[in-house]
Amino acid sequence: MANEEHLVILKRGTEAWNKWREENGGICPDLSLVNLWLADIQGANLSGTDLHSANLRGSNLRGADLSEANLDGAFLGGADLSGAILSGAFLARGTVNDVNFSGADLSNANFSGVDFAKSGFSGANLTGTNLKAADLRRAFGLGRDQLASATTDRYTKTRSYLRSTPRRQKTSR
Repeated sequence: MANEEHLVILKRGTEAWNKWREENGGICPDLSLVNLWLADIQGANLSGTDLHSANLRGSNLRGADLSEANLDGAFLGGADLSGAILSGAFLARGTVNDVNFSGADLSNANFSGVDFAKSGFSGANLTGTNLKAADLRRAFGLGRDQLASATTDRYTKTRSYLRSTPRRQKTSR
């Protein structure tokens, strides 16, 4: 359950929240199970924050720092996370349909059990997203086109059907 004091500070706005984070660097904020539906927390420092099972549906999290955040089971459907930092975040079992991750840093993030394309929804926008060393092996609904629009490296873990296959050379007969 979320720490009510932390939620009150966040509801004061991003500027108040970031100032509080700066002054209280040793605290790991607990915003688990909160309802932040359609919240405007653009640019918020949510690094290391416990947001498991939080409702962030349709929220504006552009440029937010969610590095090392626990987003286990969080509902992010329709959220704007463009340019956000989610390096090392734990997004297992989260819902990411219609999420805009364009230009976000998702390096070293864990996507176990995440469904990128729930039926009736479009997939997450991964254009220009950093997926270096991300774990996507247990993610569902992720297409080759989505993955091709992101930056990956040899440490990015994906399901075997998403891995690039070498093109066969045409042979002349």
